[in-house]
Amino acid sequence: MLGEVAKLGIPFEIMTTPFTQITSIAEITSMHPERFEYFCKFILEHMDYEGVLVTKYYGDGGVDIRGWKDGHPFIGQCKRITKGFHGYVPIKEIRALGGCMLRDKILHGIFMATLPFSTLDQKEAEKMKIKLIGLEEIYEVMKRINLNFTNLEDSNLEVL
Repeated sequence: MLGEVAKLGIPFEIMTTPFTQITSIAEITSMHPERFEYFCKFILEHMDYEGVLVTKYYGDGGVDIRGWKDGHPFIGQCKRITKGFHGYVPIKEIRALGGCMLRDKILHGIFMATLPFSTLDQKEAEKMKIKLIGLEEIYEVMKRINLNFTNLEDSNLEVL
């Protein structure tokens, strides 16, 4: 991974700063997308998901993470996106994960994102058994882990 970090031009210290030291939503939304995948693994582990693995960054077949919850396998997408359709996660991203679930014969999916989910996203995800995890849920987990994490209201993010 160190070689990949150097190729991306990301200072090694940024990639290795412990997630427990993150103190704001702004730090999460400004992460490099690859680091965000590992951050999602960290969050899921604190939500009692088991055996969470991050897939390779390029050529992952549309799957960023894999793991288990309550004895059921899942696959997931981790999207640190800043622009979406009218400020929401694009529905095509949710549908793409559903396609990966079908291809891999997996019944459960997780979609983690830094943009909010629209009503359409939520309906589509429910049909496909995809759990949507946005910044509000990430915030709740981080607040349990790090008491110095800033209040959600103090983050001044329009996406919330």
